[in-house]
Amino acid sequence: TLWSRAEIDDVLDTLRTRRPQIILAGPPGTGKTWVAERIGRFRTGGQPDAVHIVQFHPSYAYEDFVEGLRPVAREGQVAFDLIPG
Repeated sequence: TLWSRAEIDDVLDTLRTRRPQIILAGPPGTGKTWVAERIGRFRTGGQPDAVHIVQFHPSYAYEDFVEGLRPVAREGQVAFDLIPG
Protein backbone atom coordinates (compact mmCIF):
# COMPACT_ATOMS: atom_id res chain seq x y z
CA THR A 1 0.00 0.00 0.00
CA LEU A 2 1.05 3.59 -0.51
CA TRP A 3 -0.19 4.51 2.98
CA SER A 4 2.31 5.26 5.71
CA ARG A 5 1.85 3.87 9.22
CA ALA A 6 1.19 7.44 10.44
CA GLU A 7 -1.65 7.87 7.93
CA ILE A 8 -3.27 4.60 8.98
CA ASP A 9 -2.89 5.52 12.65
CA ASP A 10 -4.54 8.88 11.91
CA VAL A 11 -7.52 7.13 10.30
CA LEU A 12 -7.87 4.79 13.29
CA ASP A 13 -7.66 7.74 15.68
CA THR A 14 -10.37 9.57 13.74
CA LEU A 15 -12.64 6.52 13.90
CA ARG A 16 -12.06 6.14 17.65
CA THR A 17 -12.38 9.73 18.75
CA ARG A 18 -14.13 11.91 16.19
CA ARG A 19 -16.28 10.16 13.60
CA PRO A 20 -17.65 6.62 13.31
CA GLN A 21 -17.28 6.57 9.52
CA ILE A 22 -14.84 7.68 6.83
CA ILE A 23 -14.73 7.89 3.05
CA LEU A 24 -11.62 6.60 1.34
CA ALA A 25 -11.25 8.36 -1.99
CA GLY A 26 -8.43 8.40 -4.49
CA PRO A 27 -7.10 6.92 -7.71
CA PRO A 28 -7.07 3.16 -8.33
CA GLY A 29 -4.24 1.12 -6.89
CA THR A 30 -3.40 3.31 -3.91
CA GLY A 31 -4.50 0.89 -1.18
CA LYS A 32 -8.00 2.12 -0.27
CA THR A 33 -9.58 -1.34 -0.27
CA TRP A 34 -6.61 -2.89 1.50
CA VAL A 35 -6.75 -0.26 4.25
CA ALA A 36 -10.56 -0.55 4.55
CA GLU A 37 -10.38 -4.32 5.00
CA ARG A 38 -7.65 -4.09 7.64
CA ILE A 39 -9.45 -1.34 9.54
CA GLY A 40 -12.64 -3.41 9.43
CA ARG A 41 -10.86 -6.47 10.80
CA PHE A 42 -9.20 -4.38 13.50
CA ARG A 43 -12.48 -2.72 14.57
CA THR A 44 -14.39 -6.04 14.69
CA GLY A 45 -11.71 -8.08 16.39
CA GLY A 46 -11.24 -10.15 13.25
CA GLN A 47 -14.73 -11.68 13.35
CA PRO A 48 -15.44 -13.64 10.16
CA ASP A 49 -18.07 -12.12 7.85
CA ALA A 50 -18.22 -8.91 9.92
CA VAL A 51 -16.74 -6.76 7.15
CA HIS A 52 -18.37 -6.30 3.75
CA ILE A 53 -16.83 -4.07 1.10
CA VAL A 54 -19.36 -2.19 -1.05
CA GLN A 55 -18.11 -0.42 -4.15
CA PHE A 56 -20.23 2.60 -4.93
CA HIS A 57 -20.99 3.76 -8.44
CA PRO A 58 -22.44 7.13 -9.51
CA SER A 59 -25.66 5.38 -10.57
CA TYR A 60 -26.30 4.15 -7.00
CA ALA A 61 -28.62 6.16 -4.80
CA TYR A 62 -28.73 6.45 -1.02
CA GLU A 63 -31.97 4.48 -1.04
CA ASP A 64 -30.20 1.50 -2.64
CA PHE A 65 -28.30 0.90 0.61
CA VAL A 66 -30.43 2.21 3.46
CA GLU A 67 -33.84 0.85 4.35
CA GLY A 68 -36.58 3.30 5.08
CA LEU A 69 -40.27 3.90 5.55
CA ARG A 70 -42.46 4.54 2.52
CA PRO A 71 -45.93 6.06 2.94
CA VAL A 72 -48.73 3.97 1.43
CA ALA A 73 -52.51 4.32 1.34
CA ARG A 74 -54.22 1.49 3.17
CA GLU A 75 -57.97 1.37 3.78
CA GLY A 76 -58.27 5.12 3.40
CA GLN A 77 -55.46 5.76 5.89
CA VAL A 78 -51.79 6.54 5.53
CA ALA A 79 -49.52 3.72 6.66
CA PHE A 80 -45.77 3.21 6.42
CA ASP A 81 -44.13 0.12 4.95
CA LEU A 82 -40.52 -0.78 5.67
CA ILE A 83 -38.67 -0.90 2.36
CA PRO A 84 -35.25 -2.59 2.24
CA GLY A 85 -32.33 -0.62 0.83
